[in-house]
Amino acid sequence: MDVLQGFIKKLTHEINKERQNLSVLEEKIAGLYRKRNDLLKRYSEIESSDSSDAVSVSLKYTSLSRILKDIKQIEDQIKKLETQADNIRLRIKEKNAEKKAIQNYRNKIQKEKDIEELKKETQLIDEIFNRKH
Repeated sequence: MDVLQGFIKKLTHEINKERQNLSVLEEKIAGLYRKRNDLLKRYSEIESSDSSDAVSVSLKYTSLSRILKDIKQIEDQIKKLETQADNIRLRIKEKNAEKKAIQNYRNKIQKEKDIEELKKETQLIDEIFNRKH
């Protein structure tokens, strides 16, 4: 019985650790989304600006292409981190299922022990009653 409780505690600790890792990843993802949105806003601002001479047009398109490249890199990072987050969520689900199975097994064993104990008590009471009558 104590061994099962140890497994449950270990799984609970692992689940909490995975949730912390997931939280850190989600914060990173949120930061990348903010950064991407800032770049998109900057892209729109630069795109809507008027450029009359050749040098400013060239700088404008150089800036736009650099921003698009940065956005692409950020989106790739987001995709990678979201995959990692999905893997962590899956591990959490698996560990929760394992924990639940162990708890159910532990409860089943406890119920069986309680039933056996109740049978013994009932048998002793019957023996005592039969001796008196």
